[in-house]
Amino acid sequence: MPNFCFDCEKKIRPVKYFMVHDQIWENYGVGKDHLSVDCFKKRLGCKLIGSDLNKMLRQ
Repeated sequence: MPNFCFDCEKKIRPVKYFMVHDQIWENYGVGKDHLSVDCFKKRLGCKLIGSDLNKMLRQ
């Protein structure tokens, strides 16, 4: 079952997944729903940097 962005409602492709640290997601995310990278960056108000991302997905 495909996942859709909570903000723009576009389908999120599996290769486009990202995971940020829990505290960042609690402040800018949408709970258990999904956001595209572009929509998350809009909510965040700045660029994502490597240290924002969970180590598992920075390989």
